[in-house]
Amino acid sequence: MNKEQRAGLFFIGGLLVFFVAIALTGQSRIFTNSWHLYAQFSDVHGLTAGAPVRVAGVEAGSVSSVRLVEGGVRVGIELDGDVAVYGGSEAVLDYQALSGNRFVAISAGDPVAGRLGDGDSIEGIERGGLTGALGELERVGSSIRELVESFNSNQADLLGTLNKIVDENAAAITATAGSLEIITSRIASGEGTLGRLSADDSLYTEMTGALASLKVAADNISTLTGRLVDGEGSLGELLTDDSAFYDEARETMARLRSSTDELDRMTSMLSSGDGTIGKLLTDDSLYYETEDAIRALGRTAETIEDQAPISVIGTAIGTLF
Repeated sequence: MNKEQRAGLFFIGGLLVFFVAIALTGQSRIFTNSWHLYAQFSDVHGLTAGAPVRVAGVEAGSVSSVRLVEGGVRVGIELDGDVAVYGGSEAVLDYQALSGNRFVAISAGDPVAGRLGDGDSIEGIERGGLTGALGELERVGSSIRELVESFNSNQADLLGTLNKIVDENAAAITATAGSLEIITSRIASGEGTLGRLSADDSLYTEMTGALASLKVAADNISTLTGRLVDGEGSLGELLTDDSAFYDEARETMARLRSSTDELDRMTSMLSSGDGTIGKLLTDDSLYYETEDAIRALGRTAETIEDQAPISVIGTAIGTLF
């Protein structure tokens, strides 16, 4: 084998090693079937070609191209041929937490919407990521810095206002302090109701006695309720042994009900005019007869009264002769 043949073999071997290395590192799908999707972002935050692409969390391709277009950045995505992406899927620009490397995460989508084909486009979504978080922290720091500067600039005005308020109300504050001193001294010397409460312990003694009396009353109530529960006394028997009392009450109620029925029957008979009393209540003929008899008796008495002297004289003459 001459030098030219050896150089050709070496060159071919180098190309094979180069292609195998590229395939093993996942930077290209030369030896696999692949298809392409496109997503557009307003800012890719340092995303480069060759960055990994994950579908539903599984690495399934890589970024094939990143190029500026009108209105943003168009990202070409090369996916393995056996990877299916359906309508409604989204491409999210994300980053690895430890390394900070950018990658594209694609949701699988909805199978009902149908499978996407080669060259289709999906919606691109950007997350703030580490860069966004640092920018937000920078904005927060700027706000805090402005707040501190504003406080420092207004500190003199604030202190001046406070001093002015204190100066204007110095007399009132002094008078209030003097009044508080007088009140506390009076309380300490036992003057007034508060002073007596703080210096005289008679109220405490009275309250202690009242609590003791209340305790005795509670004990008595407890004893009384215990006796009632045990059935002691008349009330206890009523509470515990209620059979005899219940029977007596039931018998009494039965008698009362019977008496009530008899009374109802009697009043019904009187209302209907049965019996002598009923006739007296309902028939007024006896009233008129009685009235006539009384009138006749009155006339008879008057006649006897008129004829009494004649009868006496006649009796006397009859005796003499």
